[in-house]
Amino acid sequence: MSQIVKYSILAGILRLCLITYGEWQDRNFVVKYTDVDYKVFTDAARYVLNGESPYERATYRYTPLLAWMLVPDATLCMSYGKLLFSACDIVVGWLIYAILSIKNISYNKKIICTNLWLFNPLTFAVSTRGNAESLQSVLVLSSVYLILRKRIAMSAISLALGVHFKLYPIIYTLPFFLLLDDTFFCKPSVDHNNMRLSVNLLPRLIGFTRIKFVMIWLLTLTMANGAMYYLYGKRYIEEAYIYHLTRMDTRHNFSIYFYIMYLSGEWWLGSIISRLAFIPQLILMLIISKCFYSDVCFCIFIQTVAFVAFNKVCTSQYFLWYLSLLPTVLASNKLFDKPRYSAVLSAIWFLSQVIWLFFAYLVEFKGKNAFLFIWIGSVAHFFANIYVLIEVIRHQNHSNFSKNQLIPNKSD
Repeated sequence: MSQIVKYSILAGILRLCLITYGEWQDRNFVVKYTDVDYKVFTDAARYVLNGESPYERATYRYTPLLAWMLVPDATLCMSYGKLLFSACDIVVGWLIYAILSIKNISYNKKIICTNLWLFNPLTFAVSTRGNAESLQSVLVLSSVYLILRKRIAMSAISLALGVHFKLYPIIYTLPFFLLLDDTFFCKPSVDHNNMRLSVNLLPRLIGFTRIKFVMIWLLTLTMANGAMYYLYGKRYIEEAYIYHLTRMDTRHNFSIYFYIMYLSGEWWLGSIISRLAFIPQLILMLIISKCFYSDVCFCIFIQTVAFVAFNKVCTSQYFLWYLSLLPTVLASNKLFDKPRYSAVLSAIWFLSQVIWLFFAYLVEFKGKNAFLFIWIGSVAHFFANIYVLIEVIRHQNHSNFSKNQLIPNKSD
């Protein structure tokens, strides 16, 4: 039995133990182990089972597909969803291992980096509490794995489904698009005659592979959204998409925007800031895509960290969006060979969360008016993210990356 199988089994057993413990804690303690979102998922699944809309459940703002997938929660076992999300955790580990194999990473590095996901406390805590982020990670990493294998159609389908489940993977479409025709600028046989280059440039920039990817991505996303709109009408669009685009969360969270939104409440200023918050994100996504698209794993990792750091709402579940991508980057990063400095960076990142969580505890459980201090913790966490991100970029070993070596020559 290979090491990756052994570690996967151990990670699965650990998650089963935590799910069992969580059921016991829910029965015996006031503070529940299960995430409040899990109850929302389960209630929505009951509505679906009864032939009703999942949006009859207040605060359910996800694709109906998730409610359909969790119907066994209402018919077989209340822990079914937690088991499903924990299984997705293991699948994510296997996808990380597979991506690193494509990138020709050494066996020991592959095992270490895969275990960084499988045994990350945040990873197994989020899934066993009933949060669906690992399902999203499966779709994102599948699209990465497939595009590295030049399975263009399947990668486009996987990425489109990821966008259907949650909007944020739409930021990956640009680096994927740019990656697909990158070889034109690398081939030594390119004719540098200006006239010929000008004739060939446009067809190569908008080549068949890119058109194929975009069309399949659009078709898949349109079909998924069209089916949900047909079944649930305008309410689906409002809850699954418009709400997230116009959301103004005045509750405390890790975002640097939360305090001003908290102070403004329903005032017009908060609404304007909520909409303008997308501008720095958009600029950063364009710059990062242009600079790093040739190493797609590194590019989308940097994109995700920046997107989450600058997002108008940020909770601990969002961290999994980039933590699932981190192992695919760390294996070829010079920080891997600097364990002490990597530990310092990790400590800075965790400490910034501890500071925030302490003041959040004072607000939630002690009734203290510590919102200003929570915002200070949010600012500290923001700068911790930026510092760690800069260090990851600075230590990235781009010279070890060759797109032509990583992607097999066969395609869809």
